[in-house]
Amino acid sequence: MRSGRRTVRPGPPRRRWAVVLVPVVLAAVVGTLAAAGPALAGRPGGAPRAAGSAPLLGEAVREYTTMTATRYQHRNVERRGVGTYFYDCVGFVTYALGQAAPTAQATILDTFHVRPGYVPSPGLYVRLFDALDGTQPGWAPVRTVAALRPGDVVAWSYRAASSSNEPGGDHRARGHALIVGSVPEPSGPGSYLVTVWDSTGTPHGPDDTRRTNRKNLPDAAGRPSGLGSGTVRLDAAPDGALLTVHWSPTSGPVAPAEFAMGRPTA
Repeated sequence: MRSGRRTVRPGPPRRRWAVVLVPVVLAAVVGTLAAAGPALAGRPGGAPRAAGSAPLLGEAVREYTTMTATRYQHRNVERRGVGTYFYDCVGFVTYALGQAAPTAQATILDTFHVRPGYVPSPGLYVRLFDALDGTQPGWAPVRTVAALRPGDVVAWSYRAASSSNEPGGDHRARGHALIVGSVPEPSGPGSYLVTVWDSTGTPHGPDDTRRTNRKNLPDAAGRPSGLGSGTVRLDAAPDGALLTVHWSPTSGPVAPAEFAMGRPTA
């Protein structure tokens, strides 16, 4: 995700292009999702399996299973009625919050005085999550990687301005945000595999749904992109806090960044 984009809704008034400055859903539409095996798993060429009933996860699944087209882009345009979702990583997370956890969305927008039509940068999500103490409306803190649950949000903001948010990606990027789709599965000391939902142009591993779903349209670089599900690896520090993220189960860690986690509750 880079700073410098707007979110657009169909019909008047027309939304403006937006840059989030940092000084500063059909709720539970999927209903009760079948609980069997991992909470979510990317299924090449088809819809993912789901478990649990977290509203934000339900919204991600609803968008995926009803979409007619999706693309990763920084000018966010969501047309729910026709099933087209064109957004970047924080565009997706912020839109999904508005549908499934509007109190949580309002808190981050109001806390950082985000103007109408704008979406928060990954860094603003990190700042909010770092401050969570149970008093922020619509949010609960998540202190350890092992405590993550489906429907939680993970965000990070790169320390170097030239860092890319995705392997081989855009050097104007500043971070990433995603929705957790499964309970973390231990995979070595202090390491966990987690299914995630996000909007990106770089798949998370070989089973990422973007590799085979024809509804994922090419991004500016010609890669299948937009909303989908894949698997990442999360490394925990000795105290259990999120230390780093691996874009896929077998890739190296992303560039140095500040990582944070939060749980939308309403």
